[in-house]
Amino acid sequence: MPKLIWGRYLDVGKLGRGWHDVTNLLLEVPFKLLVDFVEKEKPGEKIDWDATPEHKHAWDETLALYEWWTKTRPARHDPLDDLPLPPLHTKPWEGHPGFSEYIPPTEEEAPGWQAACEESSRLELEWDKEDAAMLHRLIDIRGYLWT
Repeated sequence: MPKLIWGRYLDVGKLGRGWHDVTNLLLEVPFKLLVDFVEKEKPGEKIDWDATPEHKHAWDETLALYEWWTKTRPARHDPLDDLPLPPLHTKPWEGHPGFSEYIPPTEEEAPGWQAACEESSRLELEWDKEDAAMLHRLIDIRGYLWT
């Protein structure tokens, strides 16, 4: 586990060992810290979150982001998960020796596959925007995440 300042260790167990793109780490690590803050530091028992309107807002945001990360986001469903993988067809890529070009399956070979791919791509863009918005919200309350 990587060592953090003041002897803290961060176990991002959901990701597991190995290489992870920065784009994933920039989302996973802050939300892992939020989960640890809520579950391990138990700030709801130690801090008067009603002390000021700003504290109340920060606590409401903390709980909303925690709920989104632990319940709402994991419940996302990609339509491709409902379909079996279609047969893989390739052909030599013209002008690129040693490389192959992917040939999408026909509707007869994989009913609904193309529509599911299009919906999956649309959802991926939508979810990416939602992830970014939630990360911004978390950054906005970071000054309140201490006990």
